[in-house]
Amino acid sequence: MNFRITIAIAISLLSTLTASAQEVKILARYVVSDARINKMDATRTYLDNGAYFAVYTVSGKKTAYMSSLMTKSKSESYGAIYNIEKTDIPETDKDYQKQKVTFKWSFSNTYDKEKGTADVTLVISNKPMGKAFEMTILTEKLDLLVYKGYIEGSLTDIN
Repeated sequence: MNFRITIAIAISLLSTLTASAQEVKILARYVVSDARINKMDATRTYLDNGAYFAVYTVSGKKTAYMSSLMTKSKSESYGAIYNIEKTDIPETDKDYQKQKVTFKWSFSNTYDKEKGTADVTLVISNKPMGKAFEMTILTEKLDLLVYKGYIEGSLTDIN
């Protein structure tokens, strides 16, 4: 399955890679099961399009990247992430152990050519059956995007 994911990301990123010898390493894949855009339910669109986020690195570069992919419509938002900060939140009697990751995302959209920067907050919950996430993206136009789902991979590889 990781091979298929790698191929899908590599194909999607051909426009961003300048040399064919560069290798994409996927650090984590966030499969979307719930999507809200400015509090409006967009879940069906995301599910119908096989949507997920991927955090990855490219060989020869020190930067980490994130892509939001709609596999069926072949659209993507992608770009570098920076100012990464991580906070561990310990387990309590009422909640699971979590990790909060905040960063800036400098993105470009393939579907409308828009570019911008967004503030991203990612909360990862370590549950008995796996890792769940909630990702909140606030764009510079003050659009609020909230995604929930489950995670494949790990963020521990990000410096």
